[in-house]
Amino acid sequence: MLYFSEPYLQQIRTNVVDQKQDERGNWFAFQQTIFYPQGGGQSADHGWINGCEVRDVQKDGETVWHLLTEKLAPDVEMKIDWNNRYDNMRQHSGQHVLSASFSRLFNLETVSVHLGSENTLIELNTPGITPEQLQAAEEHANGVVAQNLAVQQMWIYRITGTEKIRRHIRVHSKIGRPAYAYYSKLNEQVQRLCTLLSMEIDDLPARVQTMLDEQRELNRQLKTVTEKWLMAYAAELRSGGPCGFFMIADLAAEQTNKLCGFWLARNNKPCLIASGGPLRQLNFTMRSPTGHKQNVLGFLQKHGQEFSLKGGGSAEFVQGVINQTDSDAAYSARLQKQFEDYFTKQE
Repeated sequence: MLYFSEPYLQQIRTNVVDQKQDERGNWFAFQQTIFYPQGGGQSADHGWINGCEVRDVQKDGETVWHLLTEKLAPDVEMKIDWNNRYDNMRQHSGQHVLSASFSRLFNLETVSVHLGSENTLIELNTPGITPEQLQAAEEHANGVVAQNLAVQQMWIYRITGTEKIRRHIRVHSKIGRPAYAYYSKLNEQVQRLCTLLSMEIDDLPARVQTMLDEQRELNRQLKTVTEKWLMAYAAELRSGGPCGFFMIADLAAEQTNKLCGFWLARNNKPCLIASGGPLRQLNFTMRSPTGHKQNVLGFLQKHGQEFSLKGGGSAEFVQGVINQTDSDAAYSARLQKQFEDYFTKQE
């Protein structure tokens, strides 16, 4: 077929030799074709026949079938999408070089490939691979390209990641145009970071590491200050009844949990704290002392639906959200009464 013997041929005239139909449309076979069919991990060529878009190309035995939605005259003109074909050629040749690099350096053989529009996937017969091996294979493949051998379709390489599949490793790579686009985007983003931070590219990693270290230290300090504030807040929450029940504005769920724990530690009584705000869903935490005759999980299971409480936990600790848009003073009063009754009565 011409797609093998004349891979740079972009346009020909030929004639229909067979045709058939199915639910997808009209399939045509021709005396000659420049359309590469789908196979071997590579997608079919794109293009046009008599100006009509070719939607698929499949090979059945020695026959290459072309899918169109339109009918065709016996004599036709074929034209392939050359940009798509040239990308496929570069990726195909490039995949062979990258696969050969894995084989030559580490005796890792390719068991399957997929050539996509943006990524080339190579599945290797190994359950694991190291970053050093990936880098060595990438450098070896780019070294082959740098030798300027008599293969016109190859370009640069970039390995972007791996994944485990069927006890093998699938290598994600960019070859040719996708690799160039990747490096261009990477360069643009790095230059933008250098401009924002007013520094040279060589200083960027150390500066980013310093910023991350500073952010972790600030987060640690914020956590310490927040816990001290919540402990002081718990000391101010008074309850003369058998339980603690508090509706507090605008605390995050984690803060509600800690506040409830601090209050229980000081008072050794069952406690329910709910909080929320205009930008937060109403959340709640319930805690009960160890060994109490009733526990908060039992309360949730018995009265959760009645009060639109949705959550889970253990006998002594429950957290969740209140699916209740009408959580007004009347709702709070009913919930508080039921909570106190539950922990003061033998049920």
